[in-house]
Amino acid sequence: MKNLRSISGDLFQRDRMMRSILVVLFLLLVASASAQVKVMGRVIDLQNKPVSDVIVKLVNGSKTLAFTSSNAKGEYALELKSATSGEVSLQFNHISYEKESERLTLKERTTKVDMVLTPKAVSLKEVTVKPDPLRQKGDTLSHNLASFLGKGDVTLEDGLKRLPGVDVSQNGGISYMGKPISQFNIEGMDLLGGKYNLATRNIPADYVTQVEIVRNHHS
Repeated sequence: MKNLRSISGDLFQRDRMMRSILVVLFLLLVASASAQVKVMGRVIDLQNKPVSDVIVKLVNGSKTLAFTSSNAKGEYALELKSATSGEVSLQFNHISYEKESERLTLKERTTKVDMVLTPKAVSLKEVTVKPDPLRQKGDTLSHNLASFLGKGDVTLEDGLKRLPGVDVSQNGGISYMGKPISQFNIEGMDLLGGKYNLATRNIPADYVTQVEIVRNHHS
């Protein structure tokens, strides 16, 4: 049976040409509603129609606390493991609408913020289509890793550190919103039991096209 180093080497060689590795992080969340803060709402346009695929971010200074996108009904929901002190900024971004933001103080367990977006008044002569940095479907958050990479990011571990809500400890352990992941899959292989940090520290970040976080909620 191949060890993890062999598996990691095989993945590296196999995807040298394809550069299309899919990484899936599974998260088993035990209900702890008393410690969570939720920001939710609906995004509409001036005709009261829902706006989908709006990137919604909760930001404290230069740090992104949570990140999601609105669904087909214009609805969004962000979760934090705990309240933050002081004001935070709730930001709304869409390629076809003006940017909007609202300052919040998260004192309540649930905060509802609806937003009306104004269409941009600029006619685009040429449009470059890029993959959405993040998409949400059910309990799965799909990240286009290239959209988050910064200068100097070399390994998959470097890229994971850039994803909103994801933390990587010094020993390579991965957690999301303060909860450790329960399963780590690369191209369908579960590497959690084999010290996955060996893979995350050896696979180049630009070989990974997508990172999915699957949040399974249990009470």
